[in-house]
Amino acid sequence: MTAPFWRQEWSSFFPPSISGRGLLFLSLLFVFQTGCAPRLQTDTPKTSSSWTVFTRQQTTIKPLNNFSIKTSINYSSREHKHRMIMRLFGRLDYPIRMDLEAGIGRTISLWREEIDIWQAYFPEEKKMYTSSDAKFGVQSLGFPCPFDLRELSLILQGKLVTILPAQPVRHILQDTGSRIFFAQPARMESIRVDPLGRVLELVGSKGWRVVFDYRDASLYSHKISMFMDDTTSAVIRVKSIGPGTFTTDLAIELPDGTETINIVTIPPVLTNETNAPPP
Repeated sequence: MTAPFWRQEWSSFFPPSISGRGLLFLSLLFVFQTGCAPRLQTDTPKTSSSWTVFTRQQTTIKPLNNFSIKTSINYSSREHKHRMIMRLFGRLDYPIRMDLEAGIGRTISLWREEIDIWQAYFPEEKKMYTSSDAKFGVQSLGFPCPFDLRELSLILQGKLVTILPAQPVRHILQDTGSRIFFAQPARMESIRVDPLGRVLELVGSKGWRVVFDYRDASLYSHKISMFMDDTTSAVIRVKSIGPGTFTTDLAIELPDGTETINIVTIPPVLTNETNAPPP
């Protein structure tokens, strides 16, 4: 019976004509090339060191339930470029408000989110947009952000694990950190983390991506860049994060004559054969 290949003598892999010195050279060359091969990791989540470091780091971050966050936003698209001030405040258990102002203090829009309703009021248009799906409402208005207000509040406070799938399926070690992939179909495709467990990049399954910048060893990103496509982006710079005290429902006061527009989500079209969405 032939021994398993991993137990055969090294000499059996080379022809007799190779000398001992040549055999030693080839052996060292094999070891060197093996050590330089791409480091593809297919660890399970329990043994994935990068995922473990990330989740352990996330347990140290305690976001404020009652919060007040101030940022600046540089928005860019093919047609427009704007700089805005964003104030995001409320409670993680709702309600949450987001007020957008131009650099000169002019109010652009006022947003409000509850668990079952999203609103966006534009005073210059005297229009209030509403939707039962916050993400759908945000995307319908073309706002360059793939998150609802609660998710954005968590991300700005450094808590990303709550918006990710429960477990990854694989990871790849790269020069700029570890790329962790999630099973598809899913809203999130992958994240890239550094050795400290900080998220450097978040990639969505629909092509958008979010890049995080940090100062020194801080666990909190001071600049978050969102790229929805090749021409549309928003760069958020965090100015301050602190506790908020709110005793009202943060309702948006509408003047007389305001038009209310309900943004209705479009259900998928079902095929006759399978009663499933077409590919």
